[in-house]
Order: sequence, then C-alpha cells, then structure tokens
Amino acid sequence: MITYPLWFKLFLGGFILLIFTSALRRFSKNKIVAYLKKLPMDKKEEITKSYKFILTIYKIYLYLTPLNLIVVPYGIYKYNPQNFFHIMVVEAICLVVIIDDLLYRRSILKVIKET
Repeated sequence: MITYPLWFKLFLGGFILLIFTSALRRFSKNKIVAYLKKLPMDKKEEITKSYKFILTIYKIYLYLTPLNLIVVPYGIYKYNPQNFFHIMVVEAICLVVIIDDLLYRRSILKVIKET
C-alpha cells in the first residue's frame, strides 16, 4: 500500500487551490488590464518594475531547470530515497506554476507597454 506523507498532501491541496485561483485570475484579466490602464504613469512604472523583477527571478529558475532535473534527483535518491517520488512531483508542480505565472505576468506587461 502506498502512503503519502502529510507535507505531500498539503502541497497537493495547495496546488488544487492554486488552480482555482489562477483560473479566476485569468477570467478577471480584462478587469485588471482596465484598472492598470487607468493608473497614473508613476504607479504603472512601479508595477512594471516589480513584474520585470519577478520575471527575472522566474527566468533564473527556468534556466536552472536542467540542473534541477539532473543533479537534484540524484542527490534526493541517494540521501532520501523514500521521498524521491514525492519531492519530484512537488518540483514538477512548482515548475508548472512558475511557467503559468510567467506567461500571465508577461501578458500583463505586454498590455501595459502598449498603453
């Protein structure tokens, strides 16, 4: 029988909650864009700066993904083989979430730059 640790169940529950909230965020994107268009220029610059910084962090993570997929699994399997599957699933979920947020923020930045 396969047992799942509590921390893994919490991560899966959080991911399911994140799916719902990101769907709501996607549906309300037009309202967010309309709000951002109404903002003064200095506020737009602040938002643009923060989004660009977050995108930079995401890009660094994505550039390090090959390292995460080659070196990290070896270390996890060597030192913690009973949780190898769980850690790799959580890592894959994090990668999907980061790519989704990266695409969303990039589309928002594109709309802000057009105005």
